[in-house]
Amino acid sequence: MANTSDISRGLIVKLDGSLYTVVEFGENKTARAAAKVWAKLKGVDNNRSIEKTWNSGDTIYPVRVERKNYQFLYQDDMGYNFMDNETFEQIIVSGEMVDAPQFLKDGQEVSVLINTETSWPSFKN
Repeated sequence: MANTSDISRGLIVKLDGSLYTVVEFGENKTARAAAKVWAKLKGVDNNRSIEKTWNSGDTIYPVRVERKNYQFLYQDDMGYNFMDNETFEQIIVSGEMVDAPQFLKDGQEVSVLINTETSWPSFKN
């Protein structure tokens, strides 16, 4: 496990069952109380933006992700169809997992975040 001293920009953490990426973070120190670490977080698997404060040294749960390039093929009633540019493997992803689907064009290359712990994809244009 990691603690609050390991927080950095771009780190993806699991919080309340959802995944968030750290957009900004900092530390507040006062003479009377223990130091606090705060972070602005943006949802990876949802579109929420939140702020979270921890006591210095609290445990956080970072998630290991892999970024790969996929090509958008088409959309059908089952979801959005993408192809891995290296293996040519095709996958179908539901609409709520795709960031800004209205901007996807056939043949467009997109960046994909894959949670290596649970193997779910999240697509970014």
